[in-house]
Amino acid sequence: LANGPAIPHNVKFKNIGEKLFFKIIGQRLQEFFLPNIPQRYSYAQCVKELLNEPLETNEYTLVIPNWDNTPRSGKKGLVLTNSTPIDYEIYLTKAINLLQGRNNNLLFIKSWNEWAEGNVLEPSMQWGKAYLESTAKMLKKQ
Repeated sequence: LANGPAIPHNVKFKNIGEKLFFKIIGQRLQEFFLPNIPQRYSYAQCVKELLNEPLETNEYTLVIPNWDNTPRSGKKGLVLTNSTPIDYEIYLTKAINLLQGRNNNLLFIKSWNEWAEGNVLEPSMQWGKAYLESTAKMLKKQ
């Protein structure tokens, strides 16, 4: 976890957003043919597809526990469905494994309490402290 100065502009992130962004661009071209509805993806499927390649020197991992920006973006939003602490733990493990043996082994987790975008580590009614416990468990293994 990092909380510090701004990230330099030449830094790249391996994350869900990067891969889905390009997928969404292609889908936006289909908007004339499909109803204008939020794009939905399985969180578990995204976890399987992401962070499967080594990082470049100036790349860092960015892990998100869940995502739903429809409260702010409406019909143009993006929703990762059915996120669970177990899937998050798998994603976090993959991110940590990519950092092994690197001098620059920063891991970014977004976010503590971004409730408006469903991006939350903070304890909740649904999952209690499970996301935080998964984070602690994985970081203790290091």
